[in-house]
Amino acid sequence: MAEDFAQHYLDDRFHGTGPGPRTADGSSVELYLLLKPQGEPEIIRGLLAAGSSILELGCGVGRITNPLVQFGYDVTAVDNSDEMLAFVKSARTIKSDIETLDLRRRFDAVLLMSHLINIPSVSVRKAFLATCRRHVAPRGVVIIQRHDPKWLDGVQVGPLGLTDGIETFVESVVHKESSVDITLRWRIERDTWTQTFTAQRLDDDDIERSLDEVQLEIENWLDESRTWLLARPKNA
Repeated sequence: MAEDFAQHYLDDRFHGTGPGPRTADGSSVELYLLLKPQGEPEIIRGLLAAGSSILELGCGVGRITNPLVQFGYDVTAVDNSDEMLAFVKSARTIKSDIETLDLRRRFDAVLLMSHLINIPSVSVRKAFLATCRRHVAPRGVVIIQRHDPKWLDGVQVGPLGLTDGIETFVESVVHKESSVDITLRWRIERDTWTQTFTAQRLDDDDIERSLDEVQLEIENWLDESRTWLLARPKNA
């Protein structure tokens, strides 16, 4: 079943280049070890009580996981890459695809970040959200990060900025009817990485419909650009 899902989204639209090992979707392990949190752990900390149990889906190298553990949360971190999970510290780690995960346990919070909800496959997106619903406690929350639809509409080739010594560029963009093909390039000193992916444009109505299909509903948006949202189980 996992292989069937993988065929929907791990195709020629998802790949990467650069030094070091890469995951199936083109993410570079070495690059993600260099990327620092950009306030995400603090956003989560502001929403959850101390000691809450958290399930993080698609944790990567622990860029967000490790600070959450330091904050005192009980974190279970899930990724389908052994190379990524090797760098997760202190949290409980599980190697698994998100869409087929079933831990038979519920958590105070489930995290679906890194714009994973913008996966172009409708069936995979629904499976991701169903995993969130399956694992969230009746009074728990699901915290989701999406691409800003306005950013996707307007993104063009050019520099995105310099953060922590890493230069980020948009190398190529192809705007389609409801999605965008993007290649990003990162450069630090002599090393360069690229990652090519397709992002589905999801406006507020799209998000609400997708959540409704798995019996989740938006409680509120967490930032002005509406890229972070807090959802809860319906009829909880």
